[in-house]
Amino acid sequence: MNVKANTRMMNDLASLPRWLWLGQFWFLAMLAWAPSSKLYQQGLVVLLWLPTLAAAWTWRKQWAQRWRCWRSGGALMMGLMLWAALTLLWSETSQPLRTVKHLLYIALFWLSFVLLYGDARRERSLYWLFWLAGWGLSLSALASLLVFYGEQGNPLDHRLRGNGGLEHPILGGYVIGAALVWLLALLPEQSRMRGLTLVAVLPLLIFVAMTQSRGAYLALVSALVVLVLLGRTRVLGYAVVAIVLAGALGWWAFEPLLMARGASYRPEILLSAAQMVVEAPWGVGIGANYDVRVDTVTTVFQHSHNLPLHVGIELGWPGMLIWMALWCAALLRAWRARRQAVGRLVFVLLVYAGVAMQFDAASLWDTPRAEWFISWLPLALAFAISSPKVTPGRCDRLRDPSMIGEISR
Repeated sequence: MNVKANTRMMNDLASLPRWLWLGQFWFLAMLAWAPSSKLYQQGLVVLLWLPTLAAAWTWRKQWAQRWRCWRSGGALMMGLMLWAALTLLWSETSQPLRTVKHLLYIALFWLSFVLLYGDARRERSLYWLFWLAGWGLSLSALASLLVFYGEQGNPLDHRLRGNGGLEHPILGGYVIGAALVWLLALLPEQSRMRGLTLVAVLPLLIFVAMTQSRGAYLALVSALVVLVLLGRTRVLGYAVVAIVLAGALGWWAFEPLLMARGASYRPEILLSAAQMVVEAPWGVGIGANYDVRVDTVTTVFQHSHNLPLHVGIELGWPGMLIWMALWCAALLRAWRARRQAVGRLVFVLLVYAGVAMQFDAASLWDTPRAEWFISWLPLALAFAISSPKVTPGRCDRLRDPSMIGEISR
């Protein structure tokens, strides 16, 4: 009886990495396919949050080992979460318990990457995660184009709205642009897989173009330029040059349409948001609602349209400094590991997200949604980079029999 119970327990433990992998896939790909936000969140509970809690408890004795992999990143991440929780003391949020639950989601999301990746033996698993999720988002982009301009009959000069969680043109463009970036960053060496990847890139590129999101354009071009400078293969260089040239041609042809909205009051909003950070050095508190007012217009803006300033308004100077330090630490870690596939992926995604967050996505503490692709995803991925300077074995994946037979094999 004991033997059967032990065998069943070992089988359950061995399935944890698979559940975590499926949960991360659900987060990446199903945002565009889940018929409702409620179903998307419920899927994360079953496939990611609960398995991450189980894995964290199962391997609790190895946390000291995991901490040594990237101490500064872990300290900054924990510092940000603790300071955010502390600001609840003066926040005027109407749902403090809900905010605490969202903080728990962020912590579990981070932990899922800490637990599942971190050395070269898991790189293949991470590659398949992003390759398959990229294809899932590519098919969603194609379906969105067919439905929006075909079935619904919208004119081609209308801003594309995607399916599911990609309905917002700006945020949808950021998510699809991120998928395009990670597919090119992980472009396979094998000709067949490489061809399939480039096929998946085409609908993503068209989707981003049709959203008319200038922030997504700038973020995408910045990331692609960095990807070329990192230098991998000649095919990748040709693909990136073709994308940039196509983008330049599109800009030349549709520049009047793209610039008809002007600057959308972005400079004025940024100045007003920066003034709010100066006037409230400790922040208004996590989860508190605030308005950004511009003297030249009567419109009241509900957020800063800039993620670092949004952090500064909510968490004050301490929170904004921790956030910026965490981002810079992740960039430095990824740069040092740029010769690794995961390091290159993280560095390019950080560049992409760093540019994109300057123009929108002022939402950090909500449930998983489109904004997470340019906020928490790149930071969580930084914990998946193996550290070549650490003594062999100290940053190895948790040495537990349940890890045998992992997905990457």
